[in-house]
Amino acid sequence: MSNQKKNTSRRGFLKKLWIALGIVAGLEITYLIFSFLNPKKKLEKPAASIFEAGPVENFPKGSISSFRSRSFFLSRQKSGEFMALSFKCTHLGCVLELDEERNLLVCPCHSSMFNARGDVLRAPATRDLDRLEVSIENGIVMVNTSKITNRKRGLAQA
Repeated sequence: MSNQKKNTSRRGFLKKLWIALGIVAGLEITYLIFSFLNPKKKLEKPAASIFEAGPVENFPKGSISSFRSRSFFLSRQKSGEFMALSFKCTHLGCVLELDEERNLLVCPCHSSMFNARGDVLRAPATRDLDRLEVSIENGIVMVNTSKITNRKRGLAQA
């Protein structure tokens, strides 16, 4: 008789377990159907993300300035031309450091090196730094952080 009670309680337990699992599965299916029928609105990207770097006279010729909060370096060539360079190494995406003494951009992870134009000087990076669009409006340097030009040339093709 005690054997009969064990089977009944085991059978009752399994029955309750299957009911609970069925309820959980039903709730999941209900959630999926509700999510499918009521999709979230997509967030719109801003048309352009223009950053005001500062007046032209704040950047001496032959200098590199770091804008970490905006993820780029602003390089002013000796000719006076401005270039905005991505702060990510093209090897594995490490954040570059500015070597002010030699006016170079150096990767702290694997020692890739780039000049003030973003050209690869030392591997393992094989691609030059990506550039951002730069314009000068009323003597103010403006950088479009949403418009990036991927550069292909580098040590691998040199």
